[in-house]
Amino acid sequence: MSHEIETMAYAGEVPWHGLGEAVTNDMSPADMMKAAGLDWTVSMTANHYPPDHPTHPGEAVPNSHFIERESDGSILGEYVAGTMYKPFQNADLFEFFAPFIEDKSMFLHTAGSLFGGKKVWCMATTNEGFTLGKDDQVNNNLLFTIAHTGVNANSALLTPIRVVCNNTMRLALQRADDIVTHNHRVPFDAEAMKVALGISSETFGKFEEVAKAMAKKVLKGDEELEFFKYVLVERNAKAKTALSSIPKAYAKQWPHSVVNSAAPPPPKLRRRPRRSWQR
Repeated sequence: MSHEIETMAYAGEVPWHGLGEAVTNDMSPADMMKAAGLDWTVSMTANHYPPDHPTHPGEAVPNSHFIERESDGSILGEYVAGTMYKPFQNADLFEFFAPFIEDKSMFLHTAGSLFGGKKVWCMATTNEGFTLGKDDQVNNNLLFTIAHTGVNANSALLTPIRVVCNNTMRLALQRADDIVTHNHRVPFDAEAMKVALGISSETFGKFEEVAKAMAKKVLKGDEELEFFKYVLVERNAKAKTALSSIPKAYAKQWPHSVVNSAAPPPPKLRRRPRRSWQR
């Protein structure tokens, strides 16, 4: 199963796999968590030697734990060493979005569980979307993922991709240039995470200005060939940098356009390294 969905909820269009519970776009974080089947908790339980162990039969293994879903006993992470690891609960994930939902700057769009609960996500869409042409809707989404494996970090990023399955989550992570991580080893600080993400409507608004200016320009003949040659060949040694080069290419071809006076694209298009918010 390429989608790897265990449970999920979504607002808007039915996902390609047809799974999940349809909800409205005015759900509270608590209601969305329940609709997505994520109203469960995890805990760390000590690993034990087998009953027939020659020296420590049935005894707890020092500094060795597994991560268990308390609702059904599923083992999500088989081994966590030491005592520094701090489980991050699904409720904490949804609580992070609460201020944005309360002030109506975002609405909860999709949420769900992958790989039997090992990976959990919630995605909210900002009210900063815009339409190019007649029906090309561009949205700015905030994606937050949790790993209950004991190995992987939690991640937060801004993305235009609607996450509805494992495939789309992988795509969003691969195309993101700015991912903020939390490694479970320090207490989660929501305010620090927001600062690290640099959540801002100003950059997205300027991206809208650039995108609309570009959409009005119709390329013809040699113009079209030169434009894509510049984007995909001259300016890009790697295909991943193509999107960030498009506004520059536009500005080069038409130096008196609005692109030259506008700010760079929003965070999802900037070439910035993956980083962690903790100090």
